Amino acid sequence: MTLGKKSAQPAVVTHSRPERQAVIDAAGRLFAEHGYATVTIRQIAEAAGVSPALVMKIGGSKASLFGSLASSQIEPLGDDYPRDQVALELLRRIHARRESSTVEPWIQAVVRVIDAPDPEEARENFDAVYLSFLRRFMIGDHNVDARLDMVASMFIGFAIYLNRLSLGLRQGDVAWEIPRYAAMIQSILDSDELPTEAS
Repeated sequence: MTLGKKSAQPAVVTHSRPERQAVIDAAGRLFAEHGYATVTIRQIAEAAGVSPALVMKIGGSKASLFGSLASSQIEPLGDDYPRDQVALELLRRIHARRESSTVEPWIQAVVRVIDAPDPEEARENFDAVYLSFLRRFMIGDHNVDARLDMVASMFIGFAIYLNRLSLGLRQGDVAWEIPRYAAMIQSILDSDELPTEAS
């Protein structure tokens, strides 16, 4: 070995997992609250407590950071999860995320479709991630697309109501109402038929 010679290996710039998670959480929260167009890399960096350069290193660009959030947020339920408890569990998770001020993926899904640089791609991603996830718990093969739309709308509506509106609801009241709302959603998952029209 010759003294004074350095290894020719390139330097590797890394970032810690907590920094990466902070950037992803900050971006998700800001996009959900303000939409894609108005959020800047600098705002994401400030919210995450990192430099704009690190945000770019982690995300690549604002558009790719926005796109990367699409499939990483919904929490899976195992194949052995009791399917008659699916609606109740998903609503409880929405409520728990609200209590812990965690980014809400159902709200992000709406923002991603409405405000995405490529809305069609965002819609396809929503179908691939959210509707495919819900489809696993559908009983029967009639009216599946219409039922999926209804169920997804109900989860989105609950998430927006709880996180953005909370019209006069105290947190205790929300927890008490979850089983009733879950029963409505579960009935759509469990039935081949669409709910009857109001007369």
